[in-house]
Amino acid sequence: MKSALLSVLVTAVVACGGSTATSPSPSASPIQVGPLVLLDTGCSYQGVGESKVGPTVIHLVDQSKYQFNLDLWRLDDGHEYSELVSHVNEERRRFASHEPSLGHPTFAELVAQGTAKIGGSADLQVNLTAGVYGFVCIPFGGDVPVSIWLAGQLKVS
Repeated sequence: MKSALLSVLVTAVVACGGSTATSPSPSASPIQVGPLVLLDTGCSYQGVGESKVGPTVIHLVDQSKYQFNLDLWRLDDGHEYSELVSHVNEERRRFASHEPSLGHPTFAELVAQGTAKIGGSADLQVNLTAGVYGFVCIPFGGDVPVSIWLAGQLKVS
């Protein structure tokens, strides 16, 4: 159900208060990654596949008729990106079929969230630690999510 997915997404937004996302320190020059581009039909990551630990700016570009919401997930050690692919694909299938959501993946940590307004862009500042990250895009029509897409991964070392 759309309301179940919305409930999960709202929980994710509320839970973000304890996020590890931080502003970069003034002495460190942040690494720029991206852009992540949202279209009406999907989301894509058009940046590097690997990056360094430290302050990072992720550039979001919204070229859709929806508000662009990004969830940045860090996979727990011992887990593969393919698990996040399967999870997001199943969430999208359930959403389209009006079935209950799976909820957050149990094998990853939500480390940051960002938003870009319709037709706009935004920068999400995070302090990345070593690991594999997945970019999950959630387009919103008003206050309602319309889908969920996985845009790609970033390996940080």
